[in-house]
Amino acid sequence: MDTREYEVSFSDGSINSYLANTIAEGIYSQVNQEGRTFTLLSEIVDHEGDEAFTQKVTDRFTTKGWRFLITWKDGSTSYIPLREMKNTYP
Repeated sequence: MDTREYEVSFSDGSINSYLANTIAEGIYSQVNQEGRTFTLLSEIVDHEGDEAFTQKVTDRFTTKGWRFLITWKDGSTSYIPLREMKNTYP
């Protein structure tokens, strides 16, 4: 039973005090038994490509340069390269 108390700053600028055990429970609730985290994809919102996607590799086009704007189940958004999307979400 850890009784230390910490001040935690959040991305919205608010600061709250939490006991170490409460923080540890929150961290452990976000990982699986192997200690790995995962985030569930909600939807693909947008896509974009840079100049690399227009280049031809031999006689075919490449997917290099494409990335997708993803909305995650937790409400956050981020751009993910197509090569990562193909491996993670076939």
